[in-house]
Amino acid sequence: MMIARRRSILAIVAGLSALAFAGAACATSDVAIGSVGDDDGTKLGGDGGGPGDDAGAVDAGEEASLPPQRACSDQSFCHTPVPAAATLTSVWGDGAGAVWSVSAQGTIYRWDGAEWKVHHELTGAVLTAVWGSGPTDVWVAGSKGLLHGTGASAATLVFVPVADLPGNPDVPLTSLWGSGPDDIWAVGYGQDPSTSALLGRVVHFAGAGGWSELSLGVPREYDWDPDPAVAPMQVFGSASSGAWVHGAWLDDQNNAVAVLFRVAPGATEGVRVPIPEGEDWPPRHRPLTGAGVTDDGTVWLAAVSHSGRHRYIRGTAPYGASNWELLYRPQYESNPHFFWGRSATDTWQVGDFGRLRRWDGAKWTQAVIMVTSAPVKSDLFGAWGTSDEDFWVVGDGIALHKRPKSP
Repeated sequence: MMIARRRSILAIVAGLSALAFAGAACATSDVAIGSVGDDDGTKLGGDGGGPGDDAGAVDAGEEASLPPQRACSDQSFCHTPVPAAATLTSVWGDGAGAVWSVSAQGTIYRWDGAEWKVHHELTGAVLTAVWGSGPTDVWVAGSKGLLHGTGASAATLVFVPVADLPGNPDVPLTSLWGSGPDDIWAVGYGQDPSTSALLGRVVHFAGAGGWSELSLGVPREYDWDPDPAVAPMQVFGSASSGAWVHGAWLDDQNNAVAVLFRVAPGATEGVRVPIPEGEDWPPRHRPLTGAGVTDDGTVWLAAVSHSGRHRYIRGTAPYGASNWELLYRPQYESNPHFFWGRSATDTWQVGDFGRLRRWDGAKWTQAVIMVTSAPVKSDLFGAWGTSDEDFWVVGDGIALHKRPKSP
């Protein structure tokens, strides 16, 4: 059985398994939910627009009259040169000057302060996540398992496969996060080609305790049903909130249903966190299109109902039923894939068609990332940074560096 799903990082690795989950359907009328609204309803014609947005496009005959392309946008988002045809799926920096990114073409790139350099290549691999605890402890996940990079300095790191990981070796680990060198999580999913059963894998590294596998599950709907398997799609987290895993399971009608788990700091078991639905929200969500948590523990989810209605879902500690709210998201907006930020009033989301938007505590606003008269329409997949004035965003053929303007 194949389940259709929106294009995202996880769709890039769709060839690794027969599983791809459902995305947004056709638009329906919508009303605001919750106490916080969104933007003024104006459809974006430039950066961050949808697949049909052509505003700002330039005819080939006009290209000769265009001014030279700038390196940085009006809001100091600087476009760094990216190797041709590189789809960058994730980014992480060590805070000491080196920034790492990985590609769907199997390449590990390192930013040395001036340019992206090819650091390591894996033939035939799809790399989907990079994370590290420091300059000489960097991890990469992808279709060929986990790689661990160690060495005397960032420039001399050697990446080698991690052997003897627990769990089903046929399920690739495609998402990665950690809070430190002794607390690292990796998850992945697949589908049995003969039975269509979902396959999941969640592994945890605890330093001297080594690697262990964590089991996640949802209760049966009926006594005669088999125990539903969970397909973990993404792991994310923060030091204050712990690790979060979102994924999907199949109900008795073979609909893919979103599911969310939390492993609190210091805990060893995942606890299912109910995803709120709202009074006018059809029951159950499709698999989330994206998720993330800010440094202060504010969780953001991008949800779609089974009838195609869009919402943001925001949660705060201690993550009880009363700590979650549904916020309005226009139907026409392209899907977010990842949320990153420092606090509840300083959060960024990245997504399809140049979607890079900032939450200031009241509304989402599209960032200005254009450096020509044409909008940026690259799909964006990952973000990492040290502050709201110094961070990186990567995607399909693009790597943006937000840096403060010179005095």
